[in-house]
Order: sequence, then C-alpha cells, then structure tokens
Amino acid sequence: MKHSLLTATLLMAISATGLLAQANPDVIVGDLPNFANYSAQGGIDAFSVATTSCNVGNANLSWIANTPAHPVISQHAFRLSNGRFEMIGQSWLKHGFTALTNSLCDPCSGMGGSVLGVGCSDPYGAGLNGSQGGLGPKFEVNAFTGVFSYPFSNPNGSTGNSIFKRLQIATSDLGVPGARYFIESMYVAADDAAAGNHYNNASHRECSFTGGPSNYNGSFLGTPTVREQPGIMAWANIDSDVQLDSFDAPNDGRFWVGFLHTDNGDGTHTWEFAVHNLNSDRSGRGFRVDLPAGATASNLGFHDVAYHSGEPFAGTDWTSSISGGQTVWTTQTFAQNSDANALRWGTLYNFRFTCDMAPDSTTGVIAEIELFKPGTGGNFVPVNLLPPAQFNVVSGSNQTVGIGEAFPQDLEVQLLTATGLPLVGVPVTFLKVGGSGNVTFPSGNTANTDSLGFASVAIVASATAAGALAIEASAGDDAEIFDLYIRRLSSNWIPGAGILIFSMLHGDAGVPLSLAINDGSFQTLQTSFGPLYTSILNPDASFYAESGDLGAGYAAYNPALVTSSTGAATVVYQGLQSLAGSGINLNHQAYALTFNNGQLDVWLSNLVNRTY
Repeated sequence: MKHSLLTATLLMAISATGLLAQANPDVIVGDLPNFANYSAQGGIDAFSVATTSCNVGNANLSWIANTPAHPVISQHAFRLSNGRFEMIGQSWLKHGFTALTNSLCDPCSGMGGSVLGVGCSDPYGAGLNGSQGGLGPKFEVNAFTGVFSYPFSNPNGSTGNSIFKRLQIATSDLGVPGARYFIESMYVAADDAAAGNHYNNASHRECSFTGGPSNYNGSFLGTPTVREQPGIMAWANIDSDVQLDSFDAPNDGRFWVGFLHTDNGDGTHTWEFAVHNLNSDRSGRGFRVDLPAGATASNLGFHDVAYHSGEPFAGTDWTSSISGGQTVWTTQTFAQNSDANALRWGTLYNFRFTCDMAPDSTTGVIAEIELFKPGTGGNFVPVNLLPPAQFNVVSGSNQTVGIGEAFPQDLEVQLLTATGLPLVGVPVTFLKVGGSGNVTFPSGNTANTDSLGFASVAIVASATAAGALAIEASAGDDAEIFDLYIRRLSSNWIPGAGILIFSMLHGDAGVPLSLAINDGSFQTLQTSFGPLYTSILNPDASFYAESGDLGAGYAAYNPALVTSSTGAATVVYQGLQSLAGSGINLNHQAYALTFNNGQLDVWLSNLVNRTY
C-alpha cells in the first residue's frame, strides 16, 4: 500500500492537536516562488530558489541573526525519468537573519524581526538564498535537533565562482527527454525541533529547465508548492504503483523509503528503491533488501548526489553484493571514516537490481537501513513496504436505523493483495468523516484483518445526533466509505378492537408532525435522507391523512400532531369495529419538516406495515 499521503496527513494532525496544545512554533515552507540562474562551470550549472516560510504553530519561532537561534534553509533538486526518482543536486544552507510579517499561510500576529510570529510568513528571494556569503555547510547542522554552531565555517572561503555553494546540478542531468524535475526546500530550527514539529518542514514544487546543453535556466511550473511534503512524495503522487512510507531511526530522525516494482515481461523484474534521509543525524551506511526464497538477483545499481564547495564528505559509491538471501549496499563505518559517503540528512540515494521473481504478494518488501553514527536504541531501521491492496466493502453500507438503535449489520471490509490473497493482521480504522448523524463503536473502532482479510466493527446510532453520515474505513492510504442514515423520528402502532394508536418520538418539543397511511400501493424514492414513500407527497385514492377515515368508520381522534415537551406525539384512530380478519393491508409513516440554521431538514420515520 502507498502510505505517503496518509502518513503526511497524520503527522500534520499530530502537530496540530497534541503538540500545539502547548506553546510550540512550527515552521514550514509555504511557497517556492521563483529561481535565480547562474552561469555553468565545467559541466556544472548553478541555481538558487526563493523560499517563503510560514509559522503555522502557536508560538513565535526564534529568528535571531548572528546566533544559533535562527533557521537554516536547504535547496535540493530531483529528477523523475523512466520510473526512477533521483536526487541530482543540493546547495549549502542559507542562514536566516530577520523575519518579516506577511500572511501567506495564516493571519500574521504582527511579530517579526528576531522572531517569525504566529501565523506570519517571511519571504527570502532567490538572490538572497544564492548569496554565497550567507551560505553555510550542512555538515555542521543536526537536522533532528536543529542545533548547529555559529558562526558557520567556510572550508574553502566565503566566496568563489558562479556555482560555489549554490544549488549545483550537472548539465548532463538536465534536458533529459520526458523527465520531470522538482525542487525541495526545508527549514531547520532548534525550537521547531524541540517542539516535535520537525517532520513537516520540507515542501516541494515541480519545475523545468530550459536552454542547454552547456547552460540552463530553471523556472517553476504553474502548479502550486506542495506544502509539508518532502520531494520524494512527488514520485508516489505521480505514479500510483510506487509504495512509499516513513521509518524512524531509534531516538533519531526520519527516513522515507519508496519502491517501484516493474515486470519486464521477459521473466525478470526490476526492483527500484529511493531512500530519503529527511532529518536523521545518525545517517545511513547500509541498505539491505530480502529476496524471495529461491530468487536470483543481478545488475545491482546505486546512485547518490554530489557534495561540493568544501563539504568534507567522500563521494565514493557504496559497494554492493548478494549475501544471505539479501541484496546489500554499504559504505565505510563511522569508525573507519567519519567523513564516509553516508546517507546524510537532506539527501536521497537510489538502490536497484534485477530479480527473477516479483516481491512476495503477501509480505511485501522487507528491508533494513543500517545506521552510520553510533547511538542508542539499536543500529538498524526495519523497513516493510506492503504490496498494493484491494480494499473492498463487504457489508454494512446503506443501513437506516432510529436514534439510539444498533445497526443490524456490522461494518465489514476485506483487504486483499493485488493478486487476491488476504492481507492478515492489518489494522483497519473506522471513523466518521461527514454528516450530521453520529455513532458509537461499542467494541472499539479498530479491527485487525483475520486470516481471510476481513475486518469488522459493530456500531450503534447516537441517541441525539441524527441524519445522514459517512463512516470511512482506512488501512494505510486505502479507504472505503459506508453511507448510513439515522432517523430522528420513530413511529409504531398498537392495533386493537376498534382502535389504532400511533406513537411517535422526535425528541424535540413543539415539532409539527404529519402521519401518512395508505393501503400498500406505495412506491419508494431513495433520497439523501432515507427512503421516501411517494404516496406521502403525491397521495392517491388509497392515501389517508390524519383527518381522513380508514374506510371502516375510523376517524382521527386528535389530528393536530405536535410533539410534547418530551418530543413525543400520539394519535388515536377509533372506529366501530375491529380490523382483525378484514384482510386490509395498511402502511403508515410519520414525517416532520424542521429548519436548522436556515436549512430544511426532512425527518422520516420507519415504515410500519400490517395486514389484518
């Protein structure tokens, strides 16, 4: 299953509820407006992009120049070509120095200068973000904690040629026919990280590069900036076959892992991985993928991104091998070389191979990231990417009950692999996502799929909140909707010798009711508020209203139907003889029209049918 969008949404929900109940800043990239272009040098072109930050938290974010109490700003470039999503460029980090008080994302509190105020946005132009004197190296920044030393170092000086420190991309990586390009930026700040809001700081936007072949100009497309999603999410957003999920290092930052399986049509399969270190300071030094039992792999490939302008890290490609039923890629250990070519924060590396088998349709892809720097909690990050699934509603949709009643059918779904095999032990969550009605889940709203892939929950209608509602069942990015209806109006009757008593409950006082009775020749019309029996609004000769008779001398005893202080109403029809044994078939249904905030609500009771 693809988990990217779901994972991102959950992260934003956590930061917006549990954390923001306290005083917490939360900086994001609100927009990537434009480019600055510089002349190429030796087959390397250079660019910088404008960034606009937003503080979507509920406390000011520190923005103090010439101290470590300000954000640093990254710039990264990616290319999607022939199904491969690769990182092709990175820059040094722009150090913030003052914040303005614009309102791009939310209304600004007016606080600026040494803080980015609550709701405020701050634009940094492309030229400013490309100013070489304000760009510091990435190796001095811990992106998980947001901590860095200041002033930053300049191993090769503060200024240089046109490409020095800027977003560098090899001209050979540009102008590729059919390729799509993306820019990502990320703000790193210590108080944002301390608040636990450091997983939503990256945003991306699609761009294009024109000109060439020795010098290119970059510009953004008309599509908007995708906020709070790192660049790798563009791969899954564009290609629905990409499986993507996030995995956290113990006591450290986050990795995103994407996978694309391609059947080559000749008995071989391409396994393509992109591993993005969002903000793990411990970094990665190894990537291992379990092969299906008996599988043979070949053509192991690797792709990384170049460091430049004095960053001390080695650029040596990772070595690859096949060992113990795994494909394995590694670089040197931290003890061997602390400046080895580890997968450091803000970079994406690719791993690929050809296999004579497809991934297992039940277990999916099982892999692991080996961490580079020493730390607590273990040295490996387990990775499990489940296969694309079929997610189907089995039963429980389109039910109607009265307030406070249990729905007769449980809500049930089935989760299968793409090839129809059951996915076992997958948690499925059921949540209300719309409508005026409400329900409770007496046994909880989460159920794990059983050995056949089924998961179900029981539901009970609220005793107060009625109307249509939608319940979403979700597992990862897969979701299905159940449409339900809760009647606000219930009705029943008590027949006896010479008397018919109709009892109705609406729950609110002073509501005028209408009662419709006919001889069974009704037709139904499905509406958004339940089945409507058309004889109510279009009576025919068999239709009887409150003041009519029932054809056997019955007459309405109290036709003025208005609910009492308890929301109840009763109407009695009294005649001279019993209907028992007459063979008469009667239907009745009550209805009420009420207004709620200027909107018309139509409440229909259950239909009651009886033959005498």
